[in-house]
Amino acid sequence: MDTKLFVRKQSGGMFAVIDKGLTTGNIWWVHSGTGTNGAGYGKNPDAPFASIEYAHGQATANNGDRIYVMPGHTETISAAAGLDLDTAGITIEFLGEGNDRGSITFGTVPGADMDVDAADVTIINARFV
Repeated sequence: MDTKLFVRKQSGGMFAVIDKGLTTGNIWWVHSGTGTNGAGYGKNPDAPFASIEYAHGQATANNGDRIYVMPGHTETISAAAGLDLDTAGITIEFLGEGNDRGSITFGTVPGADMDVDAADVTIINARFV
């Protein structure tokens, strides 16, 4: 008998019961206020990465990896390709409601933008400012 749920523990991460309909890939957490871009972070919402750009760099192409952007996160883009999503097959989901959702803010520098340079990149519930 098959079940939709499976138990996982990412190395260095937390123990979790996951709906395999969402993913069997890696799960990464991001929050600019409480996160750190470095080894030992990102696998737990209590110790997230600080940026989507860094988390995306840790993802494995076409593995079903998901990046959860926590409520209150702010990612500021101040250059051309300031956020370059070039890993295929990832999903980035912004958690929260309304203005509490994580956001991507484009600076006033001419040409500041976000590039999606890979296939099958999914962005859910993003808030662009």
